[in-house]
Amino acid sequence: LFHVILSHAHSHPTTAVMTIRRYIRHFFPCAVCQQHFEHAVARPGMLEFSPRWLWQLHNNVSLRLASEWKREPSEVVWPTADDCPECRRPGGAAGSWIQVAQVRFDPVALDAHLEQRYSLRQASELWDARLTPGLLVPQDSMMSAEAWILEREWVDSS
Repeated sequence: LFHVILSHAHSHPTTAVMTIRRYIRHFFPCAVCQQHFEHAVARPGMLEFSPRWLWQLHNNVSLRLASEWKREPSEVVWPTADDCPECRRPGGAAGSWIQVAQVRFDPVALDAHLEQRYSLRQASELWDARLTPGLLVPQDSMMSAEAWILEREWVDSS
């Protein structure tokens, strides 16, 4: 959700990040996570909040937790080679790539991947594919729409 919000805040990225900040402050149960995010947002010199900034922040969290997950750092860095093979093929002059752990990313391919992955059109297509029109009932749910409606009426009336 945070990635989608920030990828569509072209003219107001700071407002979007402050919205995310408030959400994390009030709804994240992990105090350490809250503190890490506060530190990242308050870092001096952070003039541009972009989808790539949030991508880097998210990967930093994954790297910090990799040992707890019993995974190698290169295994937790996203996007994976399967998700975006172009992202992991650094091109251009030396130094024109972004390195996270031992993985090098092509910034142009990465930015394109982030835009494609978190665009509202993409999110809308995924949402529409998973929901029955008119009802917030997952299509792959074990419960039929009729059963869901009856259960809602029972819950709402009790």
